[in-house]
Amino acid sequence: MNLFKELEFEAFTQIAINKAIDKVNESDILHTDLNEEAKKIVDSLTFTVPAVKQSEITSSLAMENSEGTTFAEHHENLKNKDIVATATYTVPFHGNAEIFKVKPLDYQEGEFHELNFDVESDHLKFKIRTESEDMEISEEWKSHLITTSLEVINFVENNLRKLTTHFQEFKNEMIGPVVISLKERKAELLKAQLIAKEVNIFNDNSAAE
Repeated sequence: MNLFKELEFEAFTQIAINKAIDKVNESDILHTDLNEEAKKIVDSLTFTVPAVKQSEITSSLAMENSEGTTFAEHHENLKNKDIVATATYTVPFHGNAEIFKVKPLDYQEGEFHELNFDVESDHLKFKIRTESEDMEISEEWKSHLITTSLEVINFVENNLRKLTTHFQEFKNEMIGPVVISLKERKAELLKAQLIAKEVNIFNDNSAAE
């Protein structure tokens, strides 16, 4: 996946609000102060932005083609120019992996915005290809891998820092939007109650008389 591009920040937070409201008892929405209910919901929301464990990052080198297929070092297909020494970096983190999908409000597409990441629940992986046709890569390519991998990690961490700030600011200002969502849900519930009453002839007192 391409990090920080799949979900707009507003969409992600609205989904979180909707999920939290779905857990609220209908009776509470209908009969309690919505401002107080909104405060409870805001307090219950947590946005655990991933934190990279830099000291635990590992790397491996293999002969791969552009589709990620690995070949033995002495495989006959290595004459194919598409098969080159490729470094795979595994980056452990702790936090909510779903947040890697969220686009920061001030996101700027940089050099790595199209880099493909494989994201799991506790780590992500990315690859950097060289142009070396064997595993004995030159010092120049070693330097390239070191520099580029550092730049990729900086790209990831900079955007995570932005999201951390966004979520902090959002929580400070989100009572109003939550109250609006609660009012909309309350209106839906009242409408449903009214329709249910209208179609229930068995509770029609005038009919019973």
